[in-house]
Amino acid sequence: MQYDGRQNNPAAFTVTNLPQKGKNLAVGETWVISPTLVNEFRFGYNYAYHLTSPISLDGRNWVGDIGLRNLAGGTDPLDYGRPAFNLTGFTGNGEGTGVRQGAVRHVHSRRCVLERWFQQQGISGG
Repeated sequence: MQYDGRQNNPAAFTVTNLPQKGKNLAVGETWVISPTLVNEFRFGYNYAYHLTSPISLDGRNWVGDIGLRNLAGGTDPLDYGRPAFNLTGFTGNGEGTGVRQGAVRHVHSRRCVLERWFQQQGISGG
């Protein structure tokens, strides 16, 4: 299964993009060896991508336009936007800190179990 979710988090003077992408896989196999012996195998994989990224409201390179140099906000279009600043009595202004933060995760899980049944009691290990 694959999912792609996008969400914008608006505030008074800014918007933050919160994209999420992922892929999931689950596989299982059950093998009945005999009426009292069963082997079960399971495998799972999960890929997750989460990012917090400021969005320039108008796509303008504000950092470059006001003459600031050698800053990431003026060189990478993903970081374009107004520099963050505060006014007393108001929430923070600007398109964030200019820092994209996030995580990529690859999670694997495996399970292999052999079960032996004695009348109504079962013993398993794996």
